[in-house]
Amino acid sequence: MLTSLVVEQFRGIDHIELRPKRITILSGRNNSGKTTILEAIFLHLGAASPALSLLLNAMRGLPDKYTDPLYTWGWFFPNSNTTREPMIKSTDSDEVRRTVSLRVHAGQQVLIAPSTSPGDINGRSQGLLSTEPASGRELLLDYSDSSGKQFVSVAKMTPKGVAMESPQPTVFAQSMIIFPLIPTSEDDAKRYSKLEEDNRHDEVLRVLQIIEPGLRRLAVSVSDNGTLIRCDLGLGRLIPLGMAGGGMCRLFDFVVSILSSPGGVVLIDEVDTGFHHSVMKDVWTAIVDVAARTNVQIIATTHSSGCLRAAHAALSERLQYEGVYYRIERDGTSTRAVEFDTETLGTAIESDWEVR
Repeated sequence: MLTSLVVEQFRGIDHIELRPKRITILSGRNNSGKTTILEAIFLHLGAASPALSLLLNAMRGLPDKYTDPLYTWGWFFPNSNTTREPMIKSTDSDEVRRTVSLRVHAGQQVLIAPSTSPGDINGRSQGLLSTEPASGRELLLDYSDSSGKQFVSVAKMTPKGVAMESPQPTVFAQSMIIFPLIPTSEDDAKRYSKLEEDNRHDEVLRVLQIIEPGLRRLAVSVSDNGTLIRCDLGLGRLIPLGMAGGGMCRLFDFVVSILSSPGGVVLIDEVDTGFHHSVMKDVWTAIVDVAARTNVQIIATTHSSGCLRAAHAALSERLQYEGVYYRIERDGTSTRAVEFDTETLGTAIESDWEVR
């Protein structure tokens, strides 16, 4: 579990420091840097997987055209200035200190050809289009920690798309990031299938019944159209989970991601999206309970005061309050995190002060 975090020169954040706990909630105005903090943590925890950089670009809605290195990699640097290298540093509960920095490298001059399949970072080329200068054709993630471990992972542009060079399959803590309005995927279905094999599927069912008490069971459905999750709502046939509403899909993603990441970190952007305010307290109670049982750390963002109140209420019911709230503030080019401890947050909520 992360106990300290420093993000420097990453996207629009110049410098920010956090002391995360089991449950960490970030709020603040639009464009204050909340999602950027989640992305920095995601890259930090997955430094051995440079393909995550392309995943984050896709989640931001950037086109799947990897021909311009500045366009592809530049968004991770302040004002796309690749001479200012981003750095993410952390300490965990075992007192291991880790540092990941990002930099671009010229690499070799290559002929450029685009990927032909949306979402495919290794698509087949359809003929060479042009030659490009070699400048900035590789994104390097430099990893080091206090145990002496070091490595560099690389994402590089080639005539066939973007190639990845990873020194090892994992770094330390498994992490998952959940964005709003992203439909349940085949990966979610595979993770749920693994939970079924481990006889843990009932844990998912019980949590989803918070939203839909009439839910009887979940099933993995495989067809020519792909793999998806179906649910039994007593209608005489199973329906795709997505047809049961966005809240059901999001809560499914939450609990499956947490159960599939023991000892890891789950990052949730706009955690309240898709939920009616009346169920938010129960949703947080479930998140806190499952996270504690699986030793998973949750770092989530929200704009909702109701969500913040619900999280505080759920955390307050446990024997030990394992949460912290940060309001992210931006003043020009400067970003800071204002910490609210348990007592301060409780007083603010009781007094109906605005703390978002």
